[in-house]
Amino acid sequence: MAVALANDTGRSPLDVLDDFRSLYFDTALSSSPAALPTLLAFARPGHVLFGSDWPFAPAPAPAGQYFASGLDTGVDPGTLAAVNHTNAEALFPRLGGTPLPAPPARLRHAARRAAARLVFKLVQPGTS
Repeated sequence: MAVALANDTGRSPLDVLDDFRSLYFDTALSSSPAALPTLLAFARPGHVLFGSDWPFAPAPAPAGQYFASGLDTGVDPGTLAAVNHTNAEALFPRLGGTPLPAPPARLRHAARRAAARLVFKLVQPGTS
């Protein structure tokens, strides 16, 4: 694929492969003993995240267990922690362990007023 894209774009196949390495990958159906080490060797550090194809490709339970156990038993604990949560927290820092600050009081007050006006309009149609 890299050679075909390189031919179409006039870029070096190595540059195309480097672009591919910068993508983010999930572990859905790729944590077998053959695929996972290859994926981890190819992807840039921090670019492999836990993932599942459920519900779009619901595999039979034994297949899901096979791939899940490949992830749990096929990598060292540091890599497992990175794939399971650290890489995602780095990609989406606001979804990490630090809670978002509460909105300012005036914003909360304005939201409550807007909600009250909406409820009033629903209860008393035709009024503004």
